[in-house]
Amino acid sequence: MSPQVQSPDLLQIECDYETSKMGALVTFGGIIMLFITFLATFSSMVAKELAYITLNETPIIIGGISSIILIISSVMFHLSYRQWKMNSQTRISIYLMASVGLGIVFLLGQINLWQMLVAEGLTSRGNVLAGMVYLIGSVHAVHLIVGLTVLGWLIYQLKMPRKIKLVRYQLIGWFWHFLTVLWCIIFSFFLIVL
Repeated sequence: MSPQVQSPDLLQIECDYETSKMGALVTFGGIIMLFITFLATFSSMVAKELAYITLNETPIIIGGISSIILIISSVMFHLSYRQWKMNSQTRISIYLMASVGLGIVFLLGQINLWQMLVAEGLTSRGNVLAGMVYLIGSVHAVHLIVGLTVLGWLIYQLKMPRKIKLVRYQLIGWFWHFLTVLWCIIFSFFLIVL
């Protein structure tokens, strides 16, 4: 029996897939390190600055609701991916657009939350800890805007006659789910510390 030889095209696809996955994991690692640095800095400031911070329940409730919205957005993306794998064209766009729409609602909720915090006097000028909250939230928002842009690109690509590569759909999903999990960790951290 002779060993089976794979075609060069198949080897290239497998290589691209593995390289893409590794690139995504390295990127996620970098983002995780960035946020660990932010949260560690935030933690070291808490003891000195916490006495100056008083929050009512409304920002916490808004943050919780927007977190749930982002989780639902992630679920919508997963449903779109499952529909895509089953080749059900009609529902893919609906779920993806719902995911994008909920992502935008999350961002608007965050802007509303920041405005509430500023109205309560929690500004970066008056409190370094507040500045860290805004920095962490802003960096996450930038990553979400990138994610929303990529989701928009995916919606556009799905309307084109050519097929989307499995690896692209998967990696976009990984990124979107990663941002959701990252936000849940950040929000939980803020709840515990503050």
